[in-house]
Amino acid sequence: MAELSYPDVQGGGSLILAYQVRNKKVLVVGGGEVAAGRIVRLLEADANVTLVSPRSGLNPEVAYRAAQKQVIYHDRVFEPSDLDDPAITMVMTAIDDPDASSRIWKLCKERRIPANI
Repeated sequence: MAELSYPDVQGGGSLILAYQVRNKKVLVVGGGEVAAGRIVRLLEADANVTLVSPRSGLNPEVAYRAAQKQVIYHDRVFEPSDLDDPAITMVMTAIDDPDASSRIWKLCKERRIPANI
């Protein structure tokens, strides 16, 4: 039998997963360009999107989605109590603050809520 050769495993990569969010509540934290893209993808997947971001940080498209009531919008910074809603099935952050994103991720992990940071 011939000896087979396989490539070495290279660690540090990512695994892209599909997650069914139809009719599920997803919390988006942040309101900039990255948030705009995430919100559109979530709405296309029929998710119920809740957005937390100060109005001053809203991208024009995100502001439009909020004004059209396509998302439930809270004009303020993220608070840990935002995760108290048992209907939240996923959290997506889109903020330019790595430390704040890490804090949100840790809170999500404690509550066993999937998070995309």
